[in-house]
Amino acid sequence: MNIEEKLNKLGNINEVNTPPFMFTRIQQKINELKPKEAPSYLKWSFALTAIVIIALNITAIKNQKTDSKSSWEKVASEMQLKNNNNFYNE
Repeated sequence: MNIEEKLNKLGNINEVNTPPFMFTRIQQKINELKPKEAPSYLKWSFALTAIVIIALNITAIKNQKTDSKSSWEKVASEMQLKNNNNFYNE
């Protein structure tokens, strides 16, 4: 089937008779819907969870800053990446 035949089939579409005032009824039902507010326990639990996550992040960052040199040195020594100025590794 080519495109013209398909487009000609669109001409066979007939208009549908709808009941009177259907559009206004649909609009009225849409306007009656009000956005619901989240319950207070959900708000408080979200706030508490956010505070706990922020506190854990702060403690992790503080611990990382204090241990950063020692942990990097440990990793470098384990992978034998430290620069050694000795000519022979003895």
